[in-house]
Amino acid sequence: MTTDDCIHGTPTWSADGRQLFWEADCGGKFNIYRADLRWNTDSPTIYGEYLYLELGNIVTLTNSTTSDQRFPRVSPDGFKIVFTTNRDGNYEIYAMNTDGTSQTRLTTSSGDDLAPSWNLAGTKIAFDSNRDGNWNIYTMNLDGSGQTQLTTNAADDRWNVWGQ
Repeated sequence: MTTDDCIHGTPTWSADGRQLFWEADCGGKFNIYRADLRWNTDSPTIYGEYLYLELGNIVTLTNSTTSDQRFPRVSPDGFKIVFTTNRDGNYEIYAMNTDGTSQTRLTTSSGDDLAPSWNLAGTKIAFDSNRDGNWNIYTMNLDGSGQTQLTTNAADDRWNVWGQ
């Protein structure tokens, strides 16, 4: 769906399936993007391939040249995005509106907090953290309160995805 020289990753669909959000590194730092999904013809193009879906109205939601903004995940109601950024020196979890406004820090730890994921009800956020010396999975409320460690073993537990 992309044809540029950027590094693209971690796509997430909007609640209504009409927009796509993802991270891309187009100049040395990852930022978060949003685009409308547009269906194309199901007839062969002049090149012989079929184009079913394309990105339109691409918008940069974060525009940093000094830090990475990664792992965006859209809330089940479609109004918020949680993501990871290292703008404060280490990786922390932030939330923002799906238009990129109202960016709010949710975690503050000495370790790295990564890969947020919403529960189906949109009432909790799971994330990975190495704040205790190895990677474990935590949950928190939407405002960052109530951070609770779920896993407690010596192995690295990470890359959580809350079943949708």
